[in-house]
Amino acid sequence: EERASKRLAMPFDDRIGWKGSANGIAALKLLKNRYPDLEAEIFSTQVRPSGLPPWITFHHNPPQDELRRVYNRAGIFLAPSHSEGWGLPPCEAMACGAAVVATDIGGHREFSIDGQTALLVPAKNPEALSAAAGRLIDDNNLRVRIAKCGHKHIQRFTWAAAIDAFERVLVNSRQV
Repeated sequence: EERASKRLAMPFDDRIGWKGSANGIAALKLLKNRYPDLEAEIFSTQVRPSGLPPWITFHHNPPQDELRRVYNRAGIFLAPSHSEGWGLPPCEAMACGAAVVATDIGGHREFSIDGQTALLVPAKNPEALSAAAGRLIDDNNLRVRIAKCGHKHIQRFTWAAAIDAFERVLVNSRQV
């Protein structure tokens, strides 16, 4: 509740186009034009790209404790991928209490419910990413509700729950 709504975080990898980093950076730039006091932090295994605006804080290959601090500072987390099997960074951001804005793709739909646990937007659309994040900035009650619901929802994805589900599949397959 007390996090700065204008502090955003995002993963970055411009070597893999489907990660959507260019769209995410474009969305951050649109947001910065609208909210001059916006702060952004991105993290990556690669070094800081030369064209990255200086107002974006960049974390190169952060250790887990630093990454956790990035998640815990973020009021909003952007997940701009065009394709994912399972988006670990947005899950981690939810677990840390950030409100998530993600692209409406299969991997994100595995753990996100649009309008309840995250805001989902069309892939490859920086304007939609920016608009959804802007909604959360402008409506702090919505941001806090999304963050709390996302945090509660993501707790159900545990190793124990995965093992139980896998065992049920195995038991049910023997009955066929």
